[in-house]
Amino acid sequence: KMLRMYRKKDKHLFLNQVLPLARRITPFAQSVLCELQSEIPTEEKQISLAHRIDNLGLDDKKLHFDRTEQDFTDN
Repeated sequence: KMLRMYRKKDKHLFLNQVLPLARRITPFAQSVLCELQSEIPTEEKQISLAHRIDNLGLDDKKLHFDRTEQDFTDN
């Protein structure tokens, strides 16, 4: 919602400040998910990363997550 608001409000601000922040957030979120996956097993078994992403209500596309490969892409 904030991104949409900034896009409409000031395209210059969006391109110079918000977009670079969003690009830094994605790798950070991927890192946090990987650490969470390795540190918090569920009921003595490891659930898939896709299942954990679903449980958290996150968007695969925004995280650049490939469900087929069960891994993050560079895009």
